[in-house]
Amino acid sequence: MERANLRWLSLLVGIFLLSITSASVRAGTIHLSAAGPSPSLLNVLTNEPVIFIADDEGPYAVVSYNWAAGTIYLPHQGSTGSVTLAFSGVYNYEDGQGHYGIIYVNIPPTCRITNPTNNEVFTAPASFDFSVNATDTDEDQLIGVDFWLNTTYLGGILRHLQPFTMPVTNLGPGLYTLTAVAVDYGEAAVSNSVTIFVQAPGGGPITLGAPAIVAGSFQFNAIGVTPNKSIVLQSATNAIPPISWSSLSTNVAGGISISFTNPVIEGTHFFRAVQLP
Repeated sequence: MERANLRWLSLLVGIFLLSITSASVRAGTIHLSAAGPSPSLLNVLTNEPVIFIADDEGPYAVVSYNWAAGTIYLPHQGSTGSVTLAFSGVYNYEDGQGHYGIIYVNIPPTCRITNPTNNEVFTAPASFDFSVNATDTDEDQLIGVDFWLNTTYLGGILRHLQPFTMPVTNLGPGLYTLTAVAVDYGEAAVSNSVTIFVQAPGGGPITLGAPAIVAGSFQFNAIGVTPNKSIVLQSATNAIPPISWSSLSTNVAGGISISFTNPVIEGTHFFRAVQLP
């Protein structure tokens, strides 16, 4: 029942999540009029601008006793002013005409996938623990974490049922995106995603060879690939687990080998080639 409730909440918050991740700021807007502020209660995140707009002649002098921005003057219809609040909490303000409003400022939770690592490669059928580290530092507290495999909802874990670990089993060959969404009681949702590769079992190993410096570029071959399959070249700066692999390029193999060319970069770099299903 608790996991079902978290899923229901995550579906509601999902609408807000799109607006958070698709824009650099989620500005809150308060309209001032003779009827009072609208909305009278506004939820925003820390360091997001709150914009006041005068809908009629006013004038308005917006002041709060617990923000440090001073008074925001809106002398006539169409006037605007803004305040950015860096600390979480409840801010009460008065519009200068006897109307009051509340701004609730929330620090969003943190969310980080700890297992698997980004660009990790598995062999089908793949099974592993999908693990997340999520916290919230202000008073509204963390509700929990939702887990997604591509667009499939895997389930949710409430804060008091930690650890935030969801088993994933029997994945077939393919490219997958794992997404975790941490949600708090202040309606803030933060996501983190990683990509994994699951390769078909029984295939021969892909080996890298024939390294050379040609015209100032580093060239080498990937041998043992399958013709017409997409080959992803990845690199890392160290080989100590957990290794953080970054994808450099994706090419389609014309035969059982494929050549890659990369600029020469100072320092030590490790490479691998991953064949997509």
